[in-house]
Amino acid sequence: MLLDAEQRQDDWFRDIVFDVCVCGSGPAGITLARKLAAKGWTVGLFESGDLELKIDSQELSEGPNVGLDYFTLDSVRLRKLGGTSGHWTGVTHPFETYDFDTLPHHPLSGWPIARTDIDPFADEAARILDLGAWEPVADMFEGASGRLKPISFRSSTPITRFGEKYHEELKSSKIRTYLNATLVDLELDPSLGSVSSLIFRSYESDKPFTVRAKHVALCLGAVENARFLLNANRQISAGIGNQHDLVGRYFSEHPVFQVGSIVLRSVPRHGPVLHYIPSRDMMLKEQCLNFVLSIPSTVEATHKRWIREAVCTAGVTQRLVQSIIGRPFQCYDQNVWVGFEQSLNRDSRVMLSNKADRFGQRRAVLDWRFNELDFHTMRTSFIEFGRQLAASDLGRARMVDWLQAEKPQPPGIDKDVVGSFHNMCTTRMSENPREGVVDRDCRVHGLQNLYIGGSSVFATGSYAHPTFTIVQLALRLAEHLDGKLRS
Repeated sequence: MLLDAEQRQDDWFRDIVFDVCVCGSGPAGITLARKLAAKGWTVGLFESGDLELKIDSQELSEGPNVGLDYFTLDSVRLRKLGGTSGHWTGVTHPFETYDFDTLPHHPLSGWPIARTDIDPFADEAARILDLGAWEPVADMFEGASGRLKPISFRSSTPITRFGEKYHEELKSSKIRTYLNATLVDLELDPSLGSVSSLIFRSYESDKPFTVRAKHVALCLGAVENARFLLNANRQISAGIGNQHDLVGRYFSEHPVFQVGSIVLRSVPRHGPVLHYIPSRDMMLKEQCLNFVLSIPSTVEATHKRWIREAVCTAGVTQRLVQSIIGRPFQCYDQNVWVGFEQSLNRDSRVMLSNKADRFGQRRAVLDWRFNELDFHTMRTSFIEFGRQLAASDLGRARMVDWLQAEKPQPPGIDKDVVGSFHNMCTTRMSENPREGVVDRDCRVHGLQNLYIGGSSVFATGSYAHPTFTIVQLALRLAEHLDGKLRS
């Protein structure tokens, strides 16, 4: 059933103890709630927003950026039924098997689970997301490159918006879905080892109300999960789950930048966009992170002058460049973009402002940072692509000037794409509580019945769009909670 917390009655929560209380109705929250309800458990699904965006709820997401230039925090998060699935482009890809492994040159990398732990949920996740067939894989190098692997993506068409897709189902299901219900605090038991109740507020009916549950799952998004846990400091001064000062740290995105331009001898025979990722061997030898290079459709142009001034970042000798210039030819040029796995940087983080929202919750502050491994990954991706172009004599490449600087200053949102709205890793998964916030089952270290869903639990970010993996992890968490409730 679909209920509005603004219209609540005093007896709504008096006699009910939910088996699981899920906070947040995005892909993680709705998937988890539906799966648990299908197994017969009593589920409460609480959403801070309404059916559509409203100023009262959306302004709770406002907060400043103090690091790299980034989108406003209220623009990357949506408070409404379906959450930030409203931003999803519909494109997705599973993580690579080796994304879960440790990289020697990437401290703290490696997940406490393997891809085989989430693979059993792949088919169900694809059905939930309404994914179509894989796009054909195109390769301008025709298999000649062993270090760059061509890939394709699957898409949801039309794009699955969880609020729209599951609205009618939630209205008629046994899941009690509450709109306009903002989680503001958790009450821990006297031992501080488990959650005994949750405290919510709404906008017009401002009096707090309390909900009890056997298990609690926070599916609020990577920024909001961290913000809420840091604000929940009434009983634990550092915030819940923050005993090692890790909540909010390691904030990651999938940064996207134009890394260079290419000029080709002829139009390659491929679809609208080419995509390449590195082999595991290349990542180890070049000590870079995962990335995806994207080359859109080519545009016809004559660029003899450009070739004459080319920066030979692909190892092309001046003699070879001159030999090309000596041959008049019609060529085709295009920009090259890279989206990449951001390195784990402790100082890239979500913090709290001294300013509070209408409910007294301190606002989020984002300090987004890169380090040298991020710039190295960008350079490496484009240099390797340029080498492949030169080796196959298909064309030549030039890297953007800012990326060649000794201390690169990436362009801001007014000059480049910058990011993907893929917020990750702020409550990262780890076996060791000193390296992350949740364990392999997404349970907050030190708490018996508090779990976290969504991309904030990602141990590392891969290059892949996160929605598919978010849904897989939510289905896996449902299986785990089902087992706990039956034991």
